[in-house]
Amino acid sequence: MELSANDLVYFLELARLEAPILALKDHIDRYSAYNIWPRGSWGGRVDNTLDSVFGKLESYSLVSRLAPPNNLNITADFQHAYVLLKKGLRFFALIQEKTRE
Repeated sequence: MELSANDLVYFLELARLEAPILALKDHIDRYSAYNIWPRGSWGGRVDNTLDSVFGKLESYSLVSRLAPPNNLNITADFQHAYVLLKKGLRFFALIQEKTRE
């Protein structure tokens, strides 16, 4: 399994949003991650492509899916949100380093 150009576009966008916070802390708390998530180009809309892309990124331990908000019921249609992990931060730093060369 490889990351496609599309996968990297989404990863880089999330990393640009969350890397500055993760660089200062051990992890990004759930509340902050939920507030940051809609700032991406995907906004708050439900998009199955996001789950597919971020699911693949999660399989590489670059991101992690957040637990759904506690105030949802079974009929709620919502977009899963994801948070950058430390391994993702290191991968992001490697990408930035390679693009500077």
